[in-house]
Amino acid sequence: MTTTTLPATMKAIQQSELGGVDVLKLRDLPLPTIADDQVLVQNAYTGINFIDTYFRTGLYKLPLPFVPGREAAGRVVQVGARVTAFRPGDRVVYMHTDTYAEYTAASTETMQVVPAGVSLRDAVAPYLQGLTAVALVRFATFNVAAGQTALVTAAAGG
Repeated sequence: MTTTTLPATMKAIQQSELGGVDVLKLRDLPLPTIADDQVLVQNAYTGINFIDTYFRTGLYKLPLPFVPGREAAGRVVQVGARVTAFRPGDRVVYMHTDTYAEYTAASTETMQVVPAGVSLRDAVAPYLQGLTAVALVRFATFNVAAGQTALVTAAAGG
């Protein structure tokens, strides 16, 4: 496992009860530890998506307490022993749980290196919703091919 000097704790938004935005509390939490197939990302930006509302209100169930968030962008600061595709310093965008935090221990399955010239902010902005749109037109509804046109009548989440 590759590592650098890291703090013992981090700031994170944690939710201990169901409700409105007032149940989201800023807390000091222990820094997450990574498994051999994970990386630790120091998050610079996190996406805020409609699905977060479902978890916050209890429509989708998670055990309490939990750290919300489903996508983020930042820099890899630690790499598990079995990770070969990423290294410390890589700028990445990814989907994972617990992203309303300074650091997230994340699997690399939905992680991508952010290309030079693309800001982390711009990389995370369309990530989760963009992948949802791709999945809908490629797998779930109609496999749109080159030369075909798809009409999107509502660009909205939820």
